[in-house]
Amino acid sequence: MDASSNKFSFFKAWMRLQEQISDIQNVVVLNADASIEPWLGSVSHSIPTILLAVDLHLRIKTGPNKHLDLQPREAVCIRAGALHEHLESRHLGMYYGQGFMETYCDFRLVDQETVYRGAVDRDPLWDMFHDVMNEKGDEQRKALFIDYMNAIDLDTLTNARVQHPAALKMHEFIRLNAHRDITIQDIIASSGLADAQAFSVYKQSFNLTPLHHLLKRRVSMAQAYLRSGLGRDEVIKKSGFDSGRQMNRAFHRFVGMSPRDWLRKIRDEGAS
Repeated sequence: MDASSNKFSFFKAWMRLQEQISDIQNVVVLNADASIEPWLGSVSHSIPTILLAVDLHLRIKTGPNKHLDLQPREAVCIRAGALHEHLESRHLGMYYGQGFMETYCDFRLVDQETVYRGAVDRDPLWDMFHDVMNEKGDEQRKALFIDYMNAIDLDTLTNARVQHPAALKMHEFIRLNAHRDITIQDIIASSGLADAQAFSVYKQSFNLTPLHHLLKRRVSMAQAYLRSGLGRDEVIKKSGFDSGRQMNRAFHRFVGMSPRDWLRKIRDEGAS
């Protein structure tokens, strides 16, 4: 699919999504629970996340023997630190997912068998998202979420790209395992492709290499942990870095400064 047809197909899918927004029936919030023990396949997101089931059922595992089932036109807002596992849907249809990274939001729009990924501006949405999560009333939370979805600017979504299925497998492997001791060969093996082909389809789908994505993911996790007040050694361990030196190099590459300088900067900004 060339760039122009890709953009047109994404535009049509986004319009179909927008047509369903006013009919959202329920919005729930998934909070972090320190009493829940991690289980195989679980992930504790360092970033807040949204999932909206448009016209299919989505199941999210929230504990070893617990599930959250999203019906069509239901959404969940997942707080940072909430242990959960996204289970594969058995049905074709549409759903929307969005994660709040440190400086932008990444999104995933699935329409039948086509998957679009890209980024959207974070600043206009951050406060609205917090209003949704902090609202106690079900009806008011739903109204705030509808306002939130309507506030997403289509013009900031024009970098959406269709992903190769093998690239999606690698992307998901990175998402679930970035905090673990994994190698590039582990990531490539998850795709089922030869090295050169795996690198090629990943770069075409996400406009960066698997290694760069792994490091960016780890930097994003480290930023969230640093902001929460976690000690440096624990941040290194939880974010998947081999050492403080490796974390420093990654921060300089993707943030432009050391972790200490970045933390001082955001604290100064928060105090002003």
